[in-house]
This record gives sequence, C-alpha cells and structure tokens, in this order.
Amino acid sequence: TGVGLITSSRCEGSASGTGFFIADDLIMTAAHVVSGATALTVSVGGESTTASIIGSNEAQDLALLRTDTRLDGHLFEFSPQPPLVAQEVAALGYPLDAPLTFTSGRVSIVDRTVEVGDYSIANITQTDTAINPGNSGGPLILMDGTVAGVVVAKRTWTDESLAYSAE
Repeated sequence: TGVGLITSSRCEGSASGTGFFIADDLIMTAAHVVSGATALTVSVGGESTTASIIGSNEAQDLALLRTDTRLDGHLFEFSPQPPLVAQEVAALGYPLDAPLTFTSGRVSIVDRTVEVGDYSIANITQTDTAINPGNSGGPLILMDGTVAGVVVAKRTWTDESLAYSAE
C-alpha cells in the first residue's frame, strides 16, 4: 500500500502513528509521531524494518524517515495544486490501534493557521474526514491518488472553545 504503521519507542513507553513512502526508502510522517523516539519501526504489508529520522520540522509538524531496508509499497506524489474547498479527500492510516483504514470526506477550509502546542502551523487544510489518534503522519489524498497534505492534527471540542491537538 505504501502506507506504514510507525511504532516509536520512547523512554516513557511507545506510541504509534502513520507514514507513507515518497521514495524507495523515504517515509513522510508527522514530527510528533517520532519526536523523542529512541527507536523507530516501520511496518508495511506484513514486513517491518527499523528507521531513522533524517529531517524534522517541529514548527510544521513534519518529519522524514529513512528505512534501514527497503519495503515494497506505492510511492506517493504530492499534488502540484492545493486542494479546493468542497473537494473530496481521504485519509489513510492506522487509527486507534486498528488495521489500515480509509476514511473520506471533503475539504472544509484551505490555508488555515492553527495553534498546536507551542507552535502555529500555517497552510493547514481542514477536512471533515474522520481523523483519530494514530492517523497522524498519514497522507490526506485526493481522488487522483496524489497527496494533498500530511495529517498532523485533529479538532477536539471542549466546553469553552474549539482546540486543536496533535494526535
């Protein structure tokens, strides 16, 4: 599939998220999925390998991983155009410790800036596609199969206000 489950071992335990191939041994994911990792494992289609972080941008919540061995899978390409409001999109990922899932929806807002933790992330595409913990780092794809963005946050509601949290 080209979409992998990323398991991040940390001193305080482990966490998981999603990533996707952009080259034979390069995986794009969200920085918060791999931040603080002491070891990373990527699993795609029943195969697993270790990986290392070769680049990370905490302010944009993006990270690039290099796998230690090549895994087979689809190589995703980024769309040359940003998505349009009302355009159909889908998220691929491993939410809530589930197998690979596909959820679809539509783009609600483009070029939004949101506060996530200590950072403001610009150029966010908001969608009504179901996003859950574990989807982070996965691709938000257009119906032609190109990537419109990387899933980095989900909207959560509180009694007082709308908040964004990195999941």
